[in-house]
Amino acid sequence: MLTQSGLLLALAGLAIVLGLLLVARGMWGDRANGRARCRKCWYSLEGIASLRCPECGWTAPSSNSVFASRRRWRLVLLGLLLGAGAPVALAVKRGWRPEVPTHVAILAVGWTDAKWPSRIIFDRVVSQAGCFVTYESDALSPSEIRSLAAQCARRAQSGSTPSVRADGLALLELAETCGSVGDISWPTRTGAIADADASVRHAAIQGALHTIDTPPAFVAAVGRAIDDRETMVRHAALEYLGRCTSAPESLLPAIIARLDDQQQIIRAAASEALRSFGPAARGAASRLAEIAANDPVDYVRVGAMESLGAVGPSAAFAVPMLRENLRSPNWAYRHAAAQALGTIGQEARETLPDLDLLAERKIALPPVDGRDNDSDVAYRLIADASRESAIRIRLACGEPLENPGLAVATVKLRREEVEAAVRSGADRSVMAQVLRGQLTQLQWYLRRDAVIGLATLGSNDPDTISALRTAVGDSDLVVSASATIALDVLGEADALSKIEVLLASGDARAALQLGSASREFPETRTRLVTHLKAAVASRHPVTRAMAAGALCRCEGPRAEWIAELRRAMASDDGTLREAAFDLLRD
Repeated sequence: MLTQSGLLLALAGLAIVLGLLLVARGMWGDRANGRARCRKCWYSLEGIASLRCPECGWTAPSSNSVFASRRRWRLVLLGLLLGAGAPVALAVKRGWRPEVPTHVAILAVGWTDAKWPSRIIFDRVVSQAGCFVTYESDALSPSEIRSLAAQCARRAQSGSTPSVRADGLALLELAETCGSVGDISWPTRTGAIADADASVRHAAIQGALHTIDTPPAFVAAVGRAIDDRETMVRHAALEYLGRCTSAPESLLPAIIARLDDQQQIIRAAASEALRSFGPAARGAASRLAEIAANDPVDYVRVGAMESLGAVGPSAAFAVPMLRENLRSPNWAYRHAAAQALGTIGQEARETLPDLDLLAERKIALPPVDGRDNDSDVAYRLIADASRESAIRIRLACGEPLENPGLAVATVKLRREEVEAAVRSGADRSVMAQVLRGQLTQLQWYLRRDAVIGLATLGSNDPDTISALRTAVGDSDLVVSASATIALDVLGEADALSKIEVLLASGDARAALQLGSASREFPETRTRLVTHLKAAVASRHPVTRAMAAGALCRCEGPRAEWIAELRRAMASDDGTLREAAFDLLRD
């Protein structure tokens, strides 16, 4: 169905056709066809031997001039005004950019330094508006996508100014969301990292932050950018390596050297990048401990403590320092220290008394600078982290758990740890009973944790199945999504059949929870992805966007899912735009 703008466009086209007909009528509508006529009054001169008109007295200059076609210039003028005036009025109303054909704008991207072709392509791709069409249509065709990528690469490589080259890289990222152009984009980005201008180098790295499966040549180029003279380029390189899953360990010395950078954001980014290497970054443990104890910037110290936890047991020497931070006035220090101690394992056994007190909220948060720091959110985060770490340490030491239900009462605990809890004497039926009781809690996150815990436990007794079926109808959609996954994990047939109805709610948290489930429970991944892909084909735009967001978590941010989310961001529905933004940002 045409929109109001589409109707105006149709009327403009009709005006052009009518204008052409009027021009043709005025120019050739009254031809002589062998008839002799006066060219002044158009009186018929048939049968008159003289060249003088008996009606008006006009004398023809020659015998051939009485056979001319009659031109109605007023009609021609009217046709010109009608045919040209309507498109001009429409262009004034809509602007001239929508009238530029897509292929012209694509070619202009690579052959001019002006900004207008980039603006046209961006608007057209994001809003899914085709050339001369104002209602929604399909995205760019595969050939147009390839042509766009090639012209963006030309702009990024040969633009006359840094801003033009950076604009080409940004537009290249947009082209990647429309289709597969990696053979064009990655060589362009890799070459741009060596550009003389810092803004271009930064744009080359920044455009790859949300991309998976990056080629080794690009990763190596980013590794060289760790030592770039510009702060923003070093930061982008470290941020990228902190997210990259294929970064080689040969880059560790360069990243560790950045821990001594004068810029605090670089020190923080370096510690975050080390976190992604896990135990392989044990060579940086001593330096991370020094930063965690002495750095003047709070968030740098917090990041260093979190990275110590990622190193694992190799960071056992830092246990006294981490234990001291468990009683820090700064709640962020407490939270980071509590998390780190759990991954160190049995070497952190001495901290169990403090962790137990924090888990039970029995260590108060003292005021900071005369202000009350007794925040319920801070208490909850610290208690959750302390409880989880205490469980991990006890399981690593082979100790029996006083409350077996705690072993699976948090999403973050792995299945192997549940099995370790059972081996240490915990009864599965008791654990399941504790978790079923937690399904009645008022806080949604406790109910969600209980649902995921039951799935992790693998107990499919009738009471558990009944409790999970009830949880599918929970008022909070995150709990409902978690219960749907839990039933599928426990072998309930058609548990995922109502996913499309769940996604149609538009709750981005529910979509993210579905995506996260594929990581926590690999056995449900194939079935979940199948249902999500079916939901992407739905006619309901909310369902499509939510399914695309969940698939981004399941399979990584692939171009087709990102494109669907960008389409949702251009919707007239404010709720849908907000949900799509949350999913795309995540």
